[in-house]
Amino acid sequence: MVGHLVGMLHVAVLLANPLREIPSIELAGGVNALGMSSRRHTQSAQVVLDHEAVGSYRRKLDELRAEAGRLDALGDQGRAAAVQPEIDWLLRELATASGLSGRVRNFTDNPERARVAVGKAVRRAISRVELIAPAIGTHLRESVHTGLHCVYQPA
Repeated sequence: MVGHLVGMLHVAVLLANPLREIPSIELAGGVNALGMSSRRHTQSAQVVLDHEAVGSYRRKLDELRAEAGRLDALGDQGRAAAVQPEIDWLLRELATASGLSGRVRNFTDNPERARVAVGKAVRRAISRVELIAPAIGTHLRESVHTGLHCVYQPA
């Protein structure tokens, strides 16, 4: 017996709707969310740090580096070292907020979170089925496809 797994519910919904692409966000929302308009689940356009904040952080970082350099040149390593934690914090914040090529990164959106969660749950459920019924598990692994939209496509 496989037992109750969230992924088994996802697989059951897909098997009941062969060849129909179902948005991951609807599967993640449970049975009550099926058929709801996926337009409600739009991508988040909110950025981690806006351009003004990034500029402000960079200016502050330049000021702190200059201050640390000045203190170091004066031989005051203690005060120069005291500035370093704030420099490190600003660097971490800028790294977190920046994507490739230093572009501002958006918060992870709900459809992307649903894609990841549903994919993991379905793979976990299929792995459990394979332990009990290898032929059925193999069929499911070859026929159930996950992503932003999930589908059961039997051969």
